[in-house]
Amino acid sequence: MPQSGYGMRRLAFKKCVVTAAGRFTEHAKTYMDGVITIRGEEILPLIVQGPPRMREDRVVPQLGRTDVRYRPEFWPWSVELEVEYIRQLITIEQLIHLFRLAGRSVGIGNWRPEKHGDFGLLQVKVERVEAETVVERNETPREEVLGHKRHTPRVGRHHGRAGVGRVVE
Repeated sequence: MPQSGYGMRRLAFKKCVVTAAGRFTEHAKTYMDGVITIRGEEILPLIVQGPPRMREDRVVPQLGRTDVRYRPEFWPWSVELEVEYIRQLITIEQLIHLFRLAGRSVGIGNWRPEKHGDFGLLQVKVERVEAETVVERNETPREEVLGHKRHTPRVGRHHGRAGVGRVVE
């Protein structure tokens, strides 16, 4: 699917996952906010097939009057995310599960499940998982093992950060 010129805010995806973590795990939202980072431009390009369908939605703003909003609806759509996380605090399996849970229960955009709607649902497809070389003081670089054997880590260059893994979706 080609890029469309449309996009979604990168932080909408982080907020989705952090909200789900605060709601469904024992961790506070502020804890998860420090555990994961979504890399990239502020606006991530949507990958869609064809032009959006314009939808007419009846909404009730704060003043209580019914209003009409026109919103584009994309189907199917996808976006690629590069997620960094602190492996000492969350496993790759937990992170993927949290993204899946967030996609079904919180969502992104208008009329998402968190706002009692049916739109903005997410499905997760992990394309690759990379491990970075971890270097402690006075140690030689070593490869760290990530979760399950099917997630074979690739070791990249040391970028001055220890214990960071990446999920690229």
